[in-house]
Amino acid sequence: MALSRIALVIFQLVFAWYMAACLINDIPLRGDLRLFLHAGLFGLMVWNAGLIGAEILKGISPPSSATLAASLVGALVGAALLFIPGLFAAIPFRIERLFVPLLGAVIGYAVKR
Repeated sequence: MALSRIALVIFQLVFAWYMAACLINDIPLRGDLRLFLHAGLFGLMVWNAGLIGAEILKGISPPSSATLAASLVGALVGAALLFIPGLFAAIPFRIERLFVPLLGAVIGYAVKR
């Protein structure tokens, strides 16, 4: 069961990262609003990956609509954290800015589960 959850988290990270990158190019937005759109897509794609993972992996139950809401909230909170001055610079290692809302979406999904 723990191995299934680890596989699901890895699948969610990869699936959401690439699917959001494909979908974001079709939406003509620029600036800060694009970051929040990316976060919303991350939340939705993490939930979709949970639906797919529930069908494929043993021991994983399908996510509910409340899990979708938790994933979206986590992603949007992650995006909002990027606007706190100096917070992103305080992270001791360098990561892509978009990883923060992606990790927020996965954490929101996991907390609700």
